[in-house]
Amino acid sequence: MSYILNVDNTEVKRFTSRLKEMHRSNFPIVVRQTLNDTAFDVKKTTLIPSVDKKFILRNPAFFRRYSGVNKATGWNVNAMKSEVGIIPGNSTAANQLTKQEYGGQISNRDMIYMDQARSSKSKLKSVRKINYLGGKGIVGGRAIKRSRKSNFIAAAYIAKKENKNVLWATKRGYTLYAVNNIDFSGSGRNRRVKVNAIPLADYESNRNVKVMAKPFLKPASLLSYNKQPYFYMKNAKARFEKALR
Repeated sequence: MSYILNVDNTEVKRFTSRLKEMHRSNFPIVVRQTLNDTAFDVKKTTLIPSVDKKFILRNPAFFRRYSGVNKATGWNVNAMKSEVGIIPGNSTAANQLTKQEYGGQISNRDMIYMDQARSSKSKLKSVRKINYLGGKGIVGGRAIKRSRKSNFIAAAYIAKKENKNVLWATKRGYTLYAVNNIDFSGSGRNRRVKVNAIPLADYESNRNVKVMAKPFLKPASLLSYNKQPYFYMKNAKARFEKALR
């Protein structure tokens, strides 16, 4: 998406005329500053509110970290441009934001975090760091002829010992669990085992997730674009004041 800076509309035309009467460097400097002000306004001001309208905004710092600006340079106003957008780097989540903007499909989304893995067990909160999946190993169920409960306890025991998670089949599919504690009580036939585990993620091998388009960058850019007359006149006034010194 792109927006064109119009320096000849009624509101700013007299500023343009005056700039062109001054030293020839003043006009391109003001155009360049205005384009850059617009791009940085998206990053710093309009992006987060735009995201907040379309998504559950769990971590504003994420968008500040992975958004960036390519500044306008040079002296040819017809070739100048500033750019603002997502710079994903190695972040998988940031790479997927293009599909949030335009729609599409996210492939191989095997694991989807559950609310219990988030702070306060709320979908409005971020996943707790302790619950990040990362490269943590997985223990699956063992094909041993004993009760389902006994199989889960055995898998949980191994997971706790080896600092892994447990992948377990439930009525709704597979769920990945983190084992917090295993408590033993009693002895002999009265021996009891209690596993304290929380569900971290829903699992489905090679899952594809369809993403509906929810533009957030385009609306933010339009809001900042509408501020361009203000940026232009502000920068022009600065050049006028400098010329009078």
